Amino acid sequence: YAYDKNGVVTVSATERSTSKNLPLRIEPVSEDRSWLLQPPVEETIAIHLSVFLLMDVSYSMEGSPLKEAKKAAQEFVKNSDLAHMSIGLISFGSRAHLITETVQDAKKLEKAIEKLSCDGTTQMTEAIQIAHQHLKKAEDPRFIVLLTDGQPDNPKDTEKAALAARDIGIDIITIGTGGADGAYLKKLASSDQNSLFAK
Repeated sequence: YAYDKNGVVTVSATERSTSKNLPLRIEPVSEDRSWLLQPPVEETIAIHLSVFLLMDVSYSMEGSPLKEAKKAAQEFVKNSDLAHMSIGLISFGSRAHLITETVQDAKKLEKAIEKLSCDGTTQMTEAIQIAHQHLKKAEDPRFIVLLTDGQPDNPKDTEKAALAARDIGIDIITIGTGGADGAYLKKLASSDQNSLFAK
């Protein structure tokens, strides 16, 4: 924002995600300025989102699948408004590991994602349970974003864990890659629209 000597306001803006300058349109000011005497309008409070990224690091993700998953996760962090959003990271292979609790630190998240490496099978149940335990303390809206290329070690237990999380208002978004079972991931997701498949 800038003012000139005549009191004209000039505004410029850049879109954060693309670094493109946004177009500017100048509107004439009405002769009626009685609105200046009115009390200021109360600002609306921005909603804070809490999100856990659950990353499959089983051996089937080794090589380019994990590399692509890391890239997607880092892009997600980069394009998130961390002023109004906290993101946590959980990996799951033979065991699920809480890598970082929900934070608003992009660099910390990007470094944590970069360090992920493959390990064993697909302990998805534990991953959902850990996210559930941490998100139940947070206020709505709360999300689990689960990225996997395969079936969990215990499909029935994983479904129960997903249902328990959804029952307390946690939305689950599933993203399947490679050989993931799309029909199964729809059972875990909060809705059909929350189940995606990335080629």
